[in-house]
Amino acid sequence: MSTDTERSRQSGLANSLRGVFGSLRNPSAHEPKIKSKMTEQDAVDELCHMSYLHRRIDDCHEVPAALTAN
Repeated sequence: MSTDTERSRQSGLANSLRGVFGSLRNPSAHEPKIKSKMTEQDAVDELCHMSYLHRRIDDCHEVPAALTAN
């Protein structure tokens, strides 16, 4: 978190995680599954995206609070 690139990557990861949650979890929780328009290929693509995000999370490490204060 000491360079602009590190901060941008962290921000991008956080935004991507929010996007997955909002686009996949919210619609499925608020409408009947029978109305779902997700194709099998869409589901595979989303699972691949989530797998990527999980690998990025696994690579994360705690940053001292002094470095994250802006």
